[in-house]
Amino acid sequence: MLTETILAMVLVQVPQVPESYVQPDWLRSRWPTMQFALISIALDWELLDPRELPYVLTQPETFSADLHMLRQRYRELADAPFLSDAFLFPQGEIVQQAINFNRACARWFDEHQAHEPHLPPERLSYRHQLDELYRIWDTVREVQCQYYMVSVRRMCLKHLRDMLGEEAYRKGQLPPPVPFHLMPWR
Repeated sequence: MLTETILAMVLVQVPQVPESYVQPDWLRSRWPTMQFALISIALDWELLDPRELPYVLTQPETFSADLHMLRQRYRELADAPFLSDAFLFPQGEIVQQAINFNRACARWFDEHQAHEPHLPPERLSYRHQLDELYRIWDTVREVQCQYYMVSVRRMCLKHLRDMLGEEAYRKGQLPPPVPFHLMPWR
């Protein structure tokens, strides 16, 4: 079993897989242990969601396509945080309330400010920052969305880290949902 586990790790990580390794004839005698090893690696490395198991790595005939998909995810998620990072950020109702407040402020601005002929730059900046903050909080919502697949949520964590910066991300520090310091009615 150790041999198959090492082989599975190599198959997922290497840039090119020898054609003979993805042939059904080569796999038939090794299939149960290779299947188990690849599934274990894919779940441990958060490349697969457990809900995908009925469809992925189910038979030797689809091994080549399934391996290609796993290798592609491995490359895409190579620098993505693991799903455990989702616990750094608020969940559920807190996130939704922040998003609702942000969108209410955006609606207010659009109804009361956007039609003025000569908007000062600080008011335009306020509206742009509202949208930037919405994207951050919406990404947090996607990270916490339990019905999204693991790979999607990890990609959202990666985007969130890029938006927040490494230090704020590691501390779980989110900006407020609206730029209070730029509010146009101040």
